[in-house]
Amino acid sequence: MKRNEFRQGLQRIGWLGFAALLMSVGMLLIPMSSAQADLPPRPSTNTPVAGTGGTNPPGGGWIQLRASNATTQTVMVQWQDSRGVWIDIPAWRGQFDVIENGVGVKTWWVDPAQFGAPNFRWVVFDAKGQLLTPSPVFTLPTEKNQTVVVQVSLTP
Repeated sequence: MKRNEFRQGLQRIGWLGFAALLMSVGMLLIPMSSAQADLPPRPSTNTPVAGTGGTNPPGGGWIQLRASNATTQTVMVQWQDSRGVWIDIPAWRGQFDVIENGVGVKTWWVDPAQFGAPNFRWVVFDAKGQLLTPSPVFTLPTEKNQTVVVQVSLTP
């Protein structure tokens, strides 16, 4: 009985209408593109980080920020997508690893799969979350054991 009801429904809307309905449903199942789809691979939040006592897998490299006049600011790495939008990388966010003589240092491990990826920058925020300064744009390391060092000066 249900089969007859289905056939009668198809006859009412016609095969073209049915095909259009199937295509519409299919389009809903296709995920919309987003800036996240353009992101290069990056470490998960549990990736060991240089300078925190973790052990890093062999073959990787590092990125390092050195900020003069540092105190307790939060630092983060951002990546610029093909539209020019800066996207936060939550796995690369935290406090300085060490502050000595007013110079804050933050180091993150970089997986070899990411070597040579362009369009990254460091950003430094104050305690209220206000942007203090972005760094110059840099490219991730291109070979194992390489450290890409970026320097910024914070206003005292």
